Amino acid sequence: MKCLSNLNHYAVPNDVIVTLSKIYRFIGNNDYYIKSLGSDISKVIELTVEKDAYYLSKLINLDITEARSKLIISKDSSPRNKEETTLYNLKDLFSTTTTTHTQLANGFHIQLEVSSYSHLSSANSA
Repeated sequence: MKCLSNLNHYAVPNDVIVTLSKIYRFIGNNDYYIKSLGSDISKVIELTVEKDAYYLSKLINLDITEARSKLIISKDSSPRNKEETTLYNLKDLFSTTTTTHTQLANGFHIQLEVSSYSHLSSANSA
């Protein structure tokens, strides 16, 4: 119990808790969104990656023209300087993250489906 005095205590503001609960509510609707979008989900993910990369480049003040940034983001044009390389890497980071997340989510659903039937195979072998 003496070790508890060594722990730092942080007060989490109420607005942070409310924001997190709103985010979790949207995360809970992922299955509904995936079912309603169907085969268009890959296009939605691609557009989201493009928008995220574009607006993050604006937030970090990359010195790239509008036309050039849209070419790099949407047409996979090869970067010519350091700032364009940064933008290209941002897009690659976002696309890798969403691809990995999608693969993990699909793998998780498959594992759940297989594990839900595992009791049948053990009952049949007995």
